[in-house]
Amino acid sequence: MNSEHKTKIWDVSVRTFHWTITGLISYQLFTSLSEDGPSEFHVTIGYCVLGLVLFRIFWGFWGSDTARFSTFLKSPSSVVNHVLKSGPKESTFGHNPLGGYSVLAMILAISVQVISGLFCDDDLMLSGAFSQATSDSFTSTANLVHAINSKVLLMLICIHVTAIGWYQLIKKENLIKPMIVGHSTDIPTSTETYQVKERPKRALMLAACCALTVILLVSF
Repeated sequence: MNSEHKTKIWDVSVRTFHWTITGLISYQLFTSLSEDGPSEFHVTIGYCVLGLVLFRIFWGFWGSDTARFSTFLKSPSSVVNHVLKSGPKESTFGHNPLGGYSVLAMILAISVQVISGLFCDDDLMLSGAFSQATSDSFTSTANLVHAINSKVLLMLICIHVTAIGWYQLIKKENLIKPMIVGHSTDIPTSTETYQVKERPKRALMLAACCALTVILLVSF
């Protein structure tokens, strides 16, 4: 297909975040639900996830247009209209109204998971950075929240994967490819159509700040 029909909708930062956190969260859930329990790298990977979530939150305010919360978090009425609209829906430049809130739910669930993990202690070999700074009852509560929220997170992931499959099989719209290559061929476009712009310097600066914040936090 001619390049003039490609509309860039996801920047490198969003795509890198998406696939990196997909791999890390998958590893965390898989090892946690296995018979042997969490691996020895569970805490370290949790800190990496914390850094990624911090970056995504900052990128939601100062990133590219399609990455910003103000762009994809629509009013509740917009979500209802999107869901109830009959007939084929127009392709959306970025997240659709319902997808925007699913992203928010995923970020919130992951945030709860990593924050509770900072206070967890399994009395064996894994303990969060702040587990020794709180009471036993607080640690017990953090352990419970961490365990329950992991199921919530797994449920959200299943819903997310199901939605992607539904778009692919029913609507014939590929949502995976744009998240890999950055552009979509499903949006009618021309050479004059707006394309998402990369902001590499800003992304590197925010990534460095997030990494430093996590390092200082867990070393406190």
